[in-house]
Amino acid sequence: MDMITSMVGGAAKEAAEKAVEMAQEAYDTLVGELIELLPGYITCCCCCCSPSKTLDMMFSCCGCFIPEEAVDMKTKVDEAFESLQGCIAKVEELTGGDD
Repeated sequence: MDMITSMVGGAAKEAAEKAVEMAQEAYDTLVGELIELLPGYITCCCCCCSPSKTLDMMFSCCGCFIPEEAVDMKTKVDEAFESLQGCIAKVEELTGGDD
């Protein structure tokens, strides 16, 4: 019985890790698309920062320069980030926080 429980737990962990990979890819793609929508004259100010930090700073400081379609895309990026965090939490739950 322990072997079956271990196998099921291992399969669940693998599935959760795959979900993290997929969620990370989706998030990275959306962030890239959003950065492309933003005017270069404001993205160059944050070129040394990570993409997520760049977006946080731009949307908090430069809101009047951001096109409407980028504002809509930011909502999708935020939802993708929440999904990624949920997947990571599930992996941590399944592994006991060891990974």
